[in-house]
Amino acid sequence: MIGAPGSGKSTKANQISRIEDAEVVCLDTLRKELWGDESVQGPWEELRQRFVARVSEIAESGRTIIVDATHARAKSRKYTLSVLRINGYDEIQPVIVHPSLDCCLKRNAARDRQVPEDVIRRMWNSIDQNFISILSEFDTP
Repeated sequence: MIGAPGSGKSTKANQISRIEDAEVVCLDTLRKELWGDESVQGPWEELRQRFVARVSEIAESGRTIIVDATHARAKSRKYTLSVLRINGYDEIQPVIVHPSLDCCLKRNAARDRQVPEDVIRRMWNSIDQNFISILSEFDTP
């Protein structure tokens, strides 16, 4: 999943998971497991270890996996792709959820846990300006 906060990634991930009988790995959920709150941006190494362990666990079961995270930065997409490929996932499909910036901001305003507006704008713009290059990242292993 790729999209700014408030874009609808989690909703779409859950819809797809029901249709495809896939397992969703949501970084916010992992943060809550680790630190008791989805909004806590704790040490990356702890989150990374939990993410790798969860992906490995799901890969061993042979299930399809959906990674629910913003992936607004190329570095984060590249890392996720490498973890998936190391765990045997060869066919990786990007799902970009990219409604208007206004839609993301309105959805965020209606949430209990809000992301700062400047963060949403920055992530939304990064995805919007790099749409074609993001898709090309998934062309080759």
